Amino acid sequence: LGTFVAEHRPAVPKLLGPLAEQAVLNGSPHDAGGAFRPQGAGALAAIQEAVHLLAHHIGGFADAAGKEVGGLQQGRADFVDAGAAEVLAGHRLKPLPVGCCLRQQIHHASEGLQLFQRRDASSRHILPLRPEWTPCHPLAACMAPLLITGGAGFIGSHTVLVLLEAGHELVVLDNFANSSPLALDRVLELAPAGADQRLHVIDGDVRCAEDLDRAFAAAAAPITGVVHFAGRKAVRESVEQPLLYWDVNLGGTRSLADAMARHGCELVVFSSTATVYGEPEVFPLVETMPTPPVHPYAQTKLAAEQLLAAMVRSRGWRVAALRYFNPVGAHPSGRIGEDPDGIPNNLFPYITQVAAGRLERLRVFGDDYPTADGTGERDYLHVMDLAEAHAVALDHLLQRAEATQITLNLGTGRARSVLEVVQAFERATGIPIPYDVLPRRAGDVPKLEASVQAAAQLLGWQARRSLEQMCSDGWAWQRANPNGYR
Repeated sequence: LGTFVAEHRPAVPKLLGPLAEQAVLNGSPHDAGGAFRPQGAGALAAIQEAVHLLAHHIGGFADAAGKEVGGLQQGRADFVDAGAAEVLAGHRLKPLPVGCCLRQQIHHASEGLQLFQRRDASSRHILPLRPEWTPCHPLAACMAPLLITGGAGFIGSHTVLVLLEAGHELVVLDNFANSSPLALDRVLELAPAGADQRLHVIDGDVRCAEDLDRAFAAAAAPITGVVHFAGRKAVRESVEQPLLYWDVNLGGTRSLADAMARHGCELVVFSSTATVYGEPEVFPLVETMPTPPVHPYAQTKLAAEQLLAAMVRSRGWRVAALRYFNPVGAHPSGRIGEDPDGIPNNLFPYITQVAAGRLERLRVFGDDYPTADGTGERDYLHVMDLAEAHAVALDHLLQRAEATQITLNLGTGRARSVLEVVQAFERATGIPIPYDVLPRRAGDVPKLEASVQAAAQLLGWQARRSLEQMCSDGWAWQRANPNGYR
């Protein structure tokens, strides 16, 4: 961070006080291992203020009335000089993407700074930060060492990439039962230079205390928080093998919580599911609605939520349970994506494998549901939107010292039927998808659709990518990797 800010050194005195300038450029040396180590609370606070000032006073778009900067709802930008505000108003910069790293924020801020430099020097002044403002991406959050269980999986690998881009040191614990180590190799191809020094991979099982202890010892500094993905997730398999699901999903979470307690880690973002709502009849689904799960997959996820909630009440932990709806798509590079073992259980990889010729026809389970076209409806969201939500949820918890429990739906707020998705894929790719209609599948429900207001209000997060982008990115992955990671 200091090196990057130093590249913009001529502009720094115009925006930062002497303390912040000294802390950013001179006061925070690297240690022998190359890690960035702020010296003292004052230096850290100064760096946080400096970055927040750059990113949120300058990096967004504002006007003389003090409108919210960049749509991030972090406060109001008060510019001393109305002329300077007019300059920004006339040059509307792109809003900062949710979950972007500090390096991206500062780069974005430098664009706004150039606008200020076009003014006379007397017009280049802005008010200091208001004390009640909270940095959206404080340095403390971006540097936190994290444990990612199941980090080589579909959602896990995309989240690992986002967190590496944000500057975290990561330890991934995965037994690769339903994933591939190659996913993490691909992540490093996409990540910033030097990310390989911040990623440690442990081949181990979340149910094994020894493996968990190895993972907690792998980072250069104590693990600050956990993102818990590891688990089984197929509805049909859970109906056929309930003991496996109780063992892995709940037993694994119990073992993880034990290890966290042993190592003094009290923060976790948990990968939950919208299927905990059972068979609802009222939509959209709000987090406070009843949760009567109807199959072992959902039952074990809800039980894990309840275990972690008990740790909040009894030990003061900070916990975010993120109830996913239906993540699909892939990273736009086509280098990482969903690679199910055998015949896919989920709609989207089934469609892409039919398009690639790996499967002959799509199987549509049921066309007699009480929906618009009779096929099941789900709230599909892009996996990159979901990955970014994890980064924002982590930041939210890392900024808090008190016991915190949040439960949030993550979706787009719009349900789409199976046939709607098929048609969208055909439009996005030009490839016809033949299908057969079969009887309903055990455990499936007619519809799931999220209310996303809570995530927007609490985290400032919302899904940004369209269904067409989900289809095109998912197809880019499948086309480039017809056999997945194999």
